[in-house]
Parts: sequence; structure tokens; C-alpha cells
Amino acid sequence: MKPGVLFKLFIALYCVAGVATMPDYGVPLDELTQRAIGIENNRIFTSGTLENVQKHGPFGPIFESTAYVLEQLVYSQPMWVKLYLRHGLLFGIFVIAVVGFYSIAKKLFKNNYTSGLITVMFAAYPPLFAHAHYNSKDTLFLSFCIFSLYFLIEFFETKKWKALIAFSILAGISVTLRLSGALWFLVCFSGLWLRREIRPVKALHFTLISISVCAVSFYIFFPWVWSNPIGALVRIFEYSSQNPWPSATLWNSEWISPGASPSMYLPVWLGVSVPLLTIALFFAGTIRICMSSSLRSSAIVWIILTAFWFPVLCIAILKPTLYDGWRHMQFLLVPIFFISGFGLDWIFARYNAIWLPYSIAGYTALVSFFWHPYGYVYFNEAYAAAIRPNSFTQDYWGLSSLQTLKWLAKQDPKPEKKIYSFTESPLLQSQYLKESARAGFHFVQSRDSADYEIELRRQQFFWPTKGKEIFSICPMKDTIIRVIKLQH
Repeated sequence: MKPGVLFKLFIALYCVAGVATMPDYGVPLDELTQRAIGIENNRIFTSGTLENVQKHGPFGPIFESTAYVLEQLVYSQPMWVKLYLRHGLLFGIFVIAVVGFYSIAKKLFKNNYTSGLITVMFAAYPPLFAHAHYNSKDTLFLSFCIFSLYFLIEFFETKKWKALIAFSILAGISVTLRLSGALWFLVCFSGLWLRREIRPVKALHFTLISISVCAVSFYIFFPWVWSNPIGALVRIFEYSSQNPWPSATLWNSEWISPGASPSMYLPVWLGVSVPLLTIALFFAGTIRICMSSSLRSSAIVWIILTAFWFPVLCIAILKPTLYDGWRHMQFLLVPIFFISGFGLDWIFARYNAIWLPYSIAGYTALVSFFWHPYGYVYFNEAYAAAIRPNSFTQDYWGLSSLQTLKWLAKQDPKPEKKIYSFTESPLLQSQYLKESARAGFHFVQSRDSADYEIELRRQQFFWPTKGKEIFSICPMKDTIIRVIKLQH
């Protein structure tokens, strides 16, 4: 079967899998806050005031505003229907990004199997598949990085203005999602100056036009900056460089204070949470690029390499506040898998074994199935074999509460089940359940008045408690949540 046909089949199955697994992924702790951002931004056009928008801080509303407009189609429906709609919209955007990733891969690699297989590895990476259902910040930003890169490459090949304009608009939107989008724009556009066939005067002309369109796009799609553009830009920079996140994060058995990340913070995270196969291919791809003069001189390859190494070095030197693992740097997966693709292409050029791509695809599928529905706490084979348990932060959004509530609903038929938790995550996850599944849950503020305690592991251990553990979730070797039947 031809690679193109195989990829179309994969996309069809991927869409089916995405829809079928939607009930398995819950509500991040800040999703309703994100939804409120969309509501307040949309009210600008009815009330004409920016006051409430200013309260929510520097967060671009492109997805949230669009999702809330679509919510009007199901306005009278319960909250779980609206959340499903939001998650379906996000997953649909990500599927388009996967197709864009594949289109770029076909331009980069000589072997058609490489293009399809590296896209499968990218799309089926367990944390990314999970986040594509609910992370309307980091995964949306990653998707816009792919969209903008696609049109920049299109511009390199065709010199058509519409491709440059599309790249610039998308880059501007990406900056509203993450300040890292500005770095992405600069890294991408630096490739233009490496195009030898473009004269410096022409390159400068293209650059000025693109920066102007990017700035206009940023302003149009970011109402938060309308009242005070310069002051807003200063605040965005301050917020990003000195994030006011108050809590320490668990990294390699150490508690890291905000703004005090070790230089190896990101490399270590990548080393334990990216599949070993991908890491091996990444190093092979790096060697291949260094050995090939044609690849070294390619502007696109330069962009891909710089898109990975520049942010990694910036983080190591500047030590910005990072928390929740490395989800803020999720866009690094784009260059990581492209560089890995060069390694895979190199292997296929040397070993033309038909079983090899199918073996890699099969292993990728097995890993995805094994981790479902807990892909958001995926750790690789090195972590499983050599790293001690409970040494990294994991279920920071409390998503495992959803599966816990489903289990508890089946196990306890009582009409009222009083639940206590130190986090609001179980309460939020109950909003994702249909009325019949949610019936009977009553969330209380005191352990003394509760029948059950749902305890997420946010520390390196669970605190001692009075009661009997009756349920827990342990995807690999770390228990991420447990249910205690309380004894009074």
C-alpha cells in the first residue's frame, strides 16, 4: 500500500480514536477560567468595555472566543456538552496541524515512509494525544507553530505574497498565545536571510512587511492590548520573564522554587518523558545533518535546528519560571520530531527492510494503548528502568479524578456520596460527566463530614490518613491518585 494511502487511513483512524476517547479526558484546573476569558472578550462587542478583559491578564482569546461563539449552538445544554464541544474543536485543530506536519515532512525527507512514520510517532506521542483534547494553550500554540512554518516553507518555494502574509498572520496570533511565539517568529524568519537566491535588499523588504503584518495580527486578535498597547507589551514581558507562580515544582526528587530552575531542568525532563526511540533518532538526525553539506546549508533545516536549540539555551541561561513539568515548552516537540525524522530517513537509506517501518509503527501504537487514558503522565523506558518512583511532578491538572469518579459511581450505589478533596479537581471533573453518572456526588469542605477522600499525589508521597484505601491509579510505577474510605 502506498505511503499516501496509509497516511489517509491513519488520519481517519486517528480522528475516530480522538472522538472515541474524548470521554476519557477531563477538565484541567484552569479550563473554566480559560472559558471565562472567551466570554469576557466577546462581551467587548456588546458592552464596549475592556475592564473585565483586563482582569484576566495577558492571555490571547483566539480559541476561547471562537469556542464560546460555537457554544451558543448548545447554549441550553448542560455543561458537559459545552466542554465536549470545546474539546472537539481543539482536537479538530490539532488534526489539521498533524496534516500540516505531514505536509512539511514530505518536503524534508527523501523516503515517503519517513514522512508518514515520523508523523505517526508525533501524533501518537501519549502526552500530546492527551493534551490535544483539552490543552487550549500549549497544544494550540504548538498547532499554530506548525501552521506558520508550513506557510513560510510555501513562501520559500513559491515566493508568493499570500504565503508570506499567511505566515505573518499566524505568527502574530501565536504570539498572543505564548510570548515564545515571538521567538518562533524570529527563528523562522532568520531562515529567509540564509536563502542565497534572495538579495539582501529584497530580504529586508520581506522582513519589514512580515513584521508589520505580524504586529497588526497580534493587535487585532488580542483585545487585552487595545487600551494601552505599549504598557501591555511591557506587562506581557514582565509576566513571562517573572511569572508569579507561587508553588515549587518536583523535578528529579528536588523541589524547585519559581525562577530557580537548574540549567538541566529541561534536558532532564526531555530525557525521561520523550520516547527513547525518538531520542535515539534525534541524535542520529543531528549527526546526519552535521555530515550533510546540503542539509547544513538548508534554510529550513536551520530553522528546525534553531527552533529547538535556541529555546533550550535561553531556558538554561535565563532560568524563567517553569512549572507543570515542561508543558509550556510543548512546541519543542515539532523540531524534536523533525530532527528525528532525519535520523529515520538516514536509517531507511541504509537499511531498506520493509518490516522496519511497520515494526516502529506497531511499537508506537502499543505504547499509546498501554498509556491510555493516562498519557498525560507518560514517562519513557529509561524512567521505568532506572529512575526512582515519585521523583517528578505528574498529574498537575488532576485529570485522573475523572476515572476515579467513574469508578466510585459504579462501586457505591448510595443516592448520596459525600466526597472531600484538598483540590477542586474532582468537582471540576464531575462537570464532564453526564447527569446520570454525576448523580449522588456531593462535595464537602471537611474531611469529617465526608464518606470518601479523593487524594491526588502532588508531593513525593501521600499523607497519612484515617481510613482504608479502596482504589488507586498507578499507570507505570507511580500511584497518582487514591480513594480513601473514611472512618468516623
